[in-house]
Amino acid sequence: MLSIGEGATPAERGEITDLLEESLKDVYNALTVMDRIDGGISLLLRCPGYRPPKGISLEDVTLDVYFSPRELAEGGRKVGLSIDTLIQIFGKEIALPHLKQFDVRCNVEGIRNSPA
Repeated sequence: MLSIGEGATPAERGEITDLLEESLKDVYNALTVMDRIDGGISLLLRCPGYRPPKGISLEDVTLDVYFSPRELAEGGRKVGLSIDTLIQIFGKEIALPHLKQFDVRCNVEGIRNSPA
C-alpha cells in the first residue's frame, strides 16, 4: 500500500493520481485487446483504496468499472441491467466492507492519507 504523508506537496499527490489513472487505462486497454484477439468478454470491478469518510454509505463508494464495449452495445438493456446488478452487489457486499476494514488497517498503521 502506498501512503503519501501529510508533508507531500500537491505536485507529488498529482503525480500519484496521474500514475493511478494511467495504469487503469493500461488495464482497460489490455482487456480490450484480449477480447478482440480471442472474442472473449471481460468485466472488471475495482474499488480504489482510500480513507472513507466517517459513516460511509454505499453512495460514497467509488468504483472503477470496465465491461467489453462491444458486448454492452450488442446486449442492450438486458445486459446493462445485469451489469448494474453485479456492480451494486460488488459495491455493497465487497467494496463497502473492504473500505471500512481498510480504514481500520490505516488507523493501526498510523496512515493518515492515501493517494485517492
